[in-house]
Amino acid sequence: MMLSASFTIMPILKAIGKRVVSYLTKKKGENVEYTKHFIIIIIIKCFNGSLMRRRVLLLLLLLLPSALFAETTTTRHRAGIPEEAHADESIMRNQRLLASSMTSSHMRWNTRASTAKQICARNRHGAEWSGLLNRSQLFIDELNREMDGGGGHVTFFDSARHQPVFKVHKRPLHQFLEESVKHGWPSFRVEDVVWENVRVLEDGEVVTKDGLHLGHNIPDDKGPRLCINLVCVSGFAPEE
Repeated sequence: MMLSASFTIMPILKAIGKRVVSYLTKKKGENVEYTKHFIIIIIIKCFNGSLMRRRVLLLLLLLLPSALFAETTTTRHRAGIPEEAHADESIMRNQRLLASSMTSSHMRWNTRASTAKQICARNRHGAEWSGLLNRSQLFIDELNREMDGGGGHVTFFDSARHQPVFKVHKRPLHQFLEESVKHGWPSFRVEDVVWENVRVLEDGEVVTKDGLHLGHNIPDDKGPRLCINLVCVSGFAPEE
């Protein structure tokens, strides 16, 4: 009987934990202190009250760290991203259908359509090999031409619909290249993103508005850093 009561109360405790954590994370700069005080109060109350009350409070205490981690991770991935760029899982419902739009003849820098289909249309978590951009001589040559005498900027189009998704126009191109080579994948900042065509899910996954997987937001001390697969942004510009 007690076991069934515990299972019944678990969803309620999880909901309470999430609400508490949501409140704590809204206290800018005070999250850690508020969390410490809340945990101390729970521990004290665990030793003062009925057996049932102790069990409920102990369960809440056990659930709090996982709720706090989930809330903190979500907050971290959302920070710095425009509100209108947030999306939920429903945006990915047509992801696999986009594979049929990918052909090698429509892709830049000699990237392979077969790799793009696997990474961008049939995958949500994996990535192309680190350093692939370094081995794409055509890609490096194009960036060098732009830095040496071109316009000094590059626009990236997704590999399925050929919509512009990133434009390195507002910062030096050498800065983008250095950062990308350092991390092993094209690394874009907020100012590089064409937000009308790009969305970010709650867990940090970066996708197009049509549901093509591009990569993930991996923030650092400079803010959001969108770590993107080159094969997913290798489309040619759409024909006029």
